[in-house]
Amino acid sequence: DRFAVRTAETLDEIVGSQAGDIVVIAPPRMLGELRRHYGRAVRERLITEIPKDMVGHETADIGRLLANFGD
Repeated sequence: DRFAVRTAETLDEIVGSQAGDIVVIAPPRMLGELRRHYGRAVRERLITEIPKDMVGHETADIGRLLANFGD
């Protein structure tokens, strides 16, 4: 749970300094914890959440997942 809190805090910090939409990919349980701690700016710019564990996957695999998301 502390990891989720810190991750949500980090997202808030990044949102304040960068432009663009946000996509969060995380295991379902982690997404539930993250949602509880998203700041207002993150909630406003979050376009989707993908409930998937991508730990250990290559960046290209994640890119393919995002490219095919919604198909």
